[in-house]
Amino acid sequence: MWLGWGTLQTEGSVPGRKDLSGLRYTGYTTFECNPRLRLTLVYDRAYVFNEQVKNDNYVATLTQLKAEIYLGSHWFVIPYLGCSLRDFETSRRQELELRPEIEYAYVFAKEDYQIIDARDRSAGSRVFLKIGYDDTETLRGTGQSVQDLRTSTGLNWNF
Repeated sequence: MWLGWGTLQTEGSVPGRKDLSGLRYTGYTTFECNPRLRLTLVYDRAYVFNEQVKNDNYVATLTQLKAEIYLGSHWFVIPYLGCSLRDFETSRRQELELRPEIEYAYVFAKEDYQIIDARDRSAGSRVFLKIGYDDTETLRGTGQSVQDLRTSTGLNWNF
C-alpha cells in the first residue's frame, strides 16, 4: 500500500476552484481462499488531470473486487466489480461509475519455475479476452449518463 498527501498549487487563480488537497492512497489486499480461488480488494484515491475540460481536474476514489478463479491447465476466469466516485474541482460535479468486467486468460508457465500455488500461476505472462460494462451517473451537477460495453484482447507480457 502506498499512502501520502497530495496538493496542487495553481499559477494565478482559477474561478470557482475547490481545493482537492488531501489523502492519497493506492494498494490492494489479497485473500488466498483455496488453491483455485484468490480474492483481491483494490483501493485507490488519486488526483486526476482532466483531459477533456480545462481546469476541472478531479479526485477519483476507486474500490474494486477481483476474483481469480483457476480452472486448471493454465486457464483462469477473472470477474471484476469496480466502483469509482469522482469529485471535480471547478464544476463541483460528482460522478459515480460502476464497472463490472470478466476476463478469460491463459497464463504461460515460465521454464525456470514450476507452477506451485495461485500466486505463481497468476503472475505469469498471459493472453486474455476481457469484456466489460461501464455505467457512469452524474450525482451532482450537470452531465449525461454514459453507458458502454468494452471488449479488449491482448498479451500481458511480464519479464
